[in-house]
Formats: sequence, C-alpha cells, structure tokens
Amino acid sequence: MNQLTIHPTTPNDLDVIQALWNDGDVMAFVGFPQGLGMTPEKMQKWYTWLNDGRPQRDHFSIREEGAYCGESFYAIDEHGYAALDIKLFAAYRSKGIAALGLCHAIREAFNHGAHTVWVDPNVENAKALALYHRLGFTPAQRLAHQEDTPDFIYLQLRKHDLSAQWAVDEPELWLDSFPHPLPFEITPTDVRTVLNTFCTSLDPLILSPLPAREKHKWILIAAVSRVFDPSREYTEKEIMAILKPMNPDPITIRRYLVDYQFLWRTRDGSRYGKVKAHD
Repeated sequence: MNQLTIHPTTPNDLDVIQALWNDGDVMAFVGFPQGLGMTPEKMQKWYTWLNDGRPQRDHFSIREEGAYCGESFYAIDEHGYAALDIKLFAAYRSKGIAALGLCHAIREAFNHGAHTVWVDPNVENAKALALYHRLGFTPAQRLAHQEDTPDFIYLQLRKHDLSAQWAVDEPELWLDSFPHPLPFEITPTDVRTVLNTFCTSLDPLILSPLPAREKHKWILIAAVSRVFDPSREYTEKEIMAILKPMNPDPITIRRYLVDYQFLWRTRDGSRYGKVKAHD
C-alpha cells in the first residue's frame, strides 16, 4: 500500500464524493445500483448538515498518494450508538484500505462519546461481512429506535469488547477504553511491545510466562479481562475453564484479575464478575 491519508472531509472533497455516490458499483450493495444521482447543490446541502452536526457525526475522505479512494463515516445517536459506513471505489478494494478507514471512524466515534458502534451490511456482501468479523463485530438485536432492514444484518462492537488484536493495531483506542487515569504510565508502544513479546497468540489469546514488570503484567491482564462479559456472573469453575487455555498458571492470572480490579469476587471466592468501572 502506498502512503494513505484520512482526513475530515472539506468542501474541496465534495466533487469526488459526488462521483463516489453516483457510482452504481459502489452503491449497489446499499440498494442503489444506478447510484444516488447527487448534484452539486445536493452535495452542498449534505455538507451543511454534516458540518452542523460535528463532532457527533463526521465524514472522512481517504486518499492514497493523493488519489481519492473513498469514505468512512460515523453518526452517534442520543443513546451512544454510532452508525458506521465505509465505501471505496473498486480499484482500491482488497488492499487493506477499508479496514484502515473503518478503524479511523471507529476510533473517532469512541473518542467523541460512543460506547457502541454498529453496521448493517447486506447479507450477500461477503467481503464486508468478513471485514467486520475480523474487527470483532458480532450479530446483535437491533434496538427499538433503529429501523429494521430485512436484507441487512445488524452487527455491533462495544468499546469494552475491544480485543487484544485492537491493542496491537489501534493501541491508543484500546488504552482509551479503560478508565483513566491508568495505574501506570503506558504508551501505545508499550502495548504493542508487551503483547507481541509475551503472547504466543492474540486470537485466541494465549500468554507466555508473565513478565516481571508490573506495568507489563497489567497490560497482559487487561487484555485477558476483555473475554469476560460485564452483564453476567461467573463461578470459580467457569473462570478457571476460561483461563486454562490462555496460560499454564490460571490461578495466578485469576489473582491478578482481582488484584488489578478487573474482576470482583465474593468473600468465599465462589462468584466472580467484571468490575463495572471497566465496562
């Protein structure tokens, strides 16, 4: 991939966005095989709407070596759910650009108050479905305020579900998803280095022996904490069943999850749950 830039859309981008939206190949999967029929006047009206709503919504123009590739977009509703969109001209697909553009929109949505991002690709759009699955999106029930679209599948990614893979690919976003201030001064480079050094696999998460430095241990245990659902409680047996495939010393991992306040447990150690501050 050549040099890629992703920037908030300006009026100077409207002509190429108009061409994108009027391209039937680009718009076919969203139900407009002839394109949207946008005009310069309609584009100006759309840009006014966009600009008036920033930063609760924003649109990004993606360029490779200065050439326009496509767009990404987010819009956060009053419930903290952000709708996402990504569109590319045919010549720029299957190059990794879609993932980068989408990750940029996800990061910006979370940074501006969203707790969940969602997409609803066409059920026949296999490439889009594969991309969303790789980024950790999972099927979910649409909320009552969201319009139902039968030919599309609703997928979502919650901020507190960001996986260890996100910590390597987007460490700033992953770190920001934990309550601040963090117990240690941790940089994005720290996150990448620790997970690449002390994990033999990120998907599924498998840890090598824990490092000696407390800061490095915290990063690893933070990654482990992502596998626990904040909406349920666990028995000790269930906790151990989850941790055993990750490390040959699950008892130590369990202890650090509690010590670092990712999990709470009852006094008798029979019940565990995810600490709400880490949701």
